[in-house]
Amino acid sequence: MTTWLETDTNTNIDISSGAVIGSYTAPGDKTILAQMFIDQIAGGGATYTLVARVQIGGAGNNYPVEAYISAVASSYVGFQTDPISVRNGDVVSLWIDGDAADTTTPDAIVRWFEIDNDSLVADAVWDELIADHRTAGTYGRRVKLVRPDNLGRRLEEK
Repeated sequence: MTTWLETDTNTNIDISSGAVIGSYTAPGDKTILAQMFIDQIAGGGATYTLVARVQIGGAGNNYPVEAYISAVASSYVGFQTDPISVRNGDVVSLWIDGDAADTTTPDAIVRWFEIDNDSLVADAVWDELIADHRTAGTYGRRVKLVRPDNLGRRLEEK
């Protein structure tokens, strides 16, 4: 489950050679993700690159932790990051590198979300339990036999 944290909005920005379009300072240890939407871009098949960077404790180097590339043929582009783990005081920034013609009109919206770490742990444990368990006697095999729409009822083994 995710919880919305904040939204960054930019209008008429120059992304022709790379620009920061959003940043988030973590008030505590958490896992976050960001969605980025840019309108009024040159497009036309140009390649747009989004880079998520983390500055530890808000000072020093800006470490790239993720990069996304998208070729677009329209006037807009969007990205969503993978989960990014941060510590208290870390600053995460999103950088976009657009087309040479993207100097004055692009508008960008960045939405920041916190991911419930308990959900991530539960998903990882569940995945581990059922991963490649095909023998009839293993717990993972039994879990696979539980009907998703009616937990507690076992399907007949074939």
